Amino acid sequence: MSIEEKDRFKKFVFDKDKKSFLATRCLIRVVLSLYVPAIPPQIWKFTENNYGKPFIANQLHTSLYFNLSNSTNLAVCAISVIDEHIGIDTECNTRLPVMHSIMDISLSKQEKKQVFSLSPEQQQKQILLYWIIKEAYIKAQGLGLQIDLSEITVETDQDDAIYIAHPTMPNFRPLNWSVQCYDLASQHNIAVCSFQEKIMQYRAFSALPLLSHY
Repeated sequence: MSIEEKDRFKKFVFDKDKKSFLATRCLIRVVLSLYVPAIPPQIWKFTENNYGKPFIANQLHTSLYFNLSNSTNLAVCAISVIDEHIGIDTECNTRLPVMHSIMDISLSKQEKKQVFSLSPEQQQKQILLYWIIKEAYIKAQGLGLQIDLSEITVETDQDDAIYIAHPTMPNFRPLNWSVQCYDLASQHNIAVCSFQEKIMQYRAFSALPLLSHY
């Protein structure tokens, strides 16, 4: 890890948070080296924009962007070779019982109406889904907490395709944003969001980074 990453690692109080941080940093280095084999995992360098979105600091001859997220016993990353607007978020289903507590600050009026039409169990799952999609979206935008989640509305069409409506964002066009969700063994939910004029194709795979790579 870089000096900055080691400093961040030392600031974590709980072992579970240290392990999650280490897992995400290990994962992204190994995966990036799959895309650029000439750069070993330990050589990758990173920087951040003013809102905390990470970027690759190494000089590359190709476009390569990423985003990270972690939850209980899971670290995930999203890679784009097209555009920097890529975001990913994951949550463990153990958080379902607390979903109602974030509803007022994170859901739009339209989404609240949809949630209240569901059974109590379905309500928790729907709020969690809204949450991770919006988190992936704001991470893709790279603006952090500057974006009010309640101003964003997640919609689905008759084919269950997911769209994002963000009327307060200048020049926003819903069809430019692609969203894909994954349910891993009913334990974790993952949302990936990217900016793409044409249809985005996703590949999902699992990876187990070895400490020997790090």
